[in-house]
Amino acid sequence: MNATARPRTPPFGRIAKLPSGHEMHYLEQGKGPAIVLVHGWSGSMELWKEQFPVLAKAHRVLVLDLPGHGGSDKPR
Repeated sequence: MNATARPRTPPFGRIAKLPSGHEMHYLEQGKGPAIVLVHGWSGSMELWKEQFPVLAKAHRVLVLDLPGHGGSDKPR
């Protein structure tokens, strides 16, 4: 991801400042082959809260809030 990241407290995770100027909320943990978890319509990364720590034991796991959801900016 070509973005600069800064810590974010609520709800958890980090924020990536995208080239568009929008901020995207994400969390990354673990090492190994990468897995990216993406929620469906009207969801957020909270959907993956139980699977995330289990998968992160053996993989690099990334979860994100799509634009307009969870902690990510809502585009105009």
